[in-house]
Amino acid sequence: NPLCHWPVGSGDIGVVLTAVWTHVINDTLTLECIDTAMRTVVITNEYLQFPNMVTPNGDGVNDRWEVVNLLECGLYTMNELWIYNQWGVLVYHVSNISSPEDFWDPTSCPDGTYYFRFSAKNLFGVVRRNGTIEVVR
Repeated sequence: NPLCHWPVGSGDIGVVLTAVWTHVINDTLTLECIDTAMRTVVITNEYLQFPNMVTPNGDGVNDRWEVVNLLECGLYTMNELWIYNQWGVLVYHVSNISSPEDFWDPTSCPDGTYYFRFSAKNLFGVVRRNGTIEVVR
């Protein structure tokens, strides 16, 4: 009955499984066989989150619109983001986001509702999301 407790968060976790077989032959003789298997398990949070509000007021908090967990999990290196204003005019586009600075900074855009399209792919498939972003100062 193996039991394992995984830590909260993500990263590389070393897992060791030790199996012990014991056979008692008589009062003085016991045979024991031990085997150990070791593996590294990579725990990732691949659940992408798409906030619906950004507050570009220069306080350093929520000034950019970011896809949460995109950079942290590192599973969607091939990605593309489009941001449109309320009239459907493209105001931002980026491919292959690889740093926080690649995300949309709406500092020069007026307050209001914007629309995003996001697409990413990896070995397991394609992620596509559409939604709205409210810019509020």
